Amino acid sequence: MEKFYMLKEEGTLIPYDDVEEVVCAFDQWWYLIDNTGKTVEELNTLLAGKQLEDDVEIEDWLNEHDIEHDEVRCVGDYLYRSDATNAVIYDAQEHEFFEFADCVETQLGWQYWDGSNWQNLVFDEVDAQLITIDDDKEISLDEWDGSNWRSSLSGERFEHDLLYPVLEVDGEPVQEETWLLYTYTQWQGNIPVGRLLSAQEVEELIEHV
Repeated sequence: MEKFYMLKEEGTLIPYDDVEEVVCAFDQWWYLIDNTGKTVEELNTLLAGKQLEDDVEIEDWLNEHDIEHDEVRCVGDYLYRSDATNAVIYDAQEHEFFEFADCVETQLGWQYWDGSNWQNLVFDEVDAQLITIDDDKEISLDEWDGSNWRSSLSGERFEHDLLYPVLEVDGEPVQEETWLLYTYTQWQGNIPVGRLLSAQEVEELIEHV
């Protein structure tokens, strides 16, 4: 059994187990401080309205108050929950400490390697379907061309198509036989896409393969 988030518009398939809560930090001046041993309330009380502007000032202030910590890191465009597990965040615009749990506008995010760089695919849960498949009953739609397996649907040499029976959609068991058409390529950085098909659509598809 395997789960994917499938984006409703593009059909992009994202591994469920690799998705986590994320906050978009565009235009924010946030700094992540690991393992301070202090609560946000304790830190803000000690801060007492002092305005720290950057990582150097934050580091100096922490040392001045003998607050143990691992490091002070500038937050990039995205902050994932796992990155803030044992950390507090300092907002250099609002001049206060807070935790990831205090963030109201969170989304779901997935980080993947495109062959050159790490990329972020961020989406709202409402824009995706959660698909659960039986990956033990995989059916390949590829054909052998004499030297390589290629998609029998598109004819592309480095593209491949698989069919999987769908068990659940958004946590609910499917009422009618449903299949996931899973299409992927061998090109690094290309993300698989999917499409839900009825039993009749699968039958018609296989007839033309």
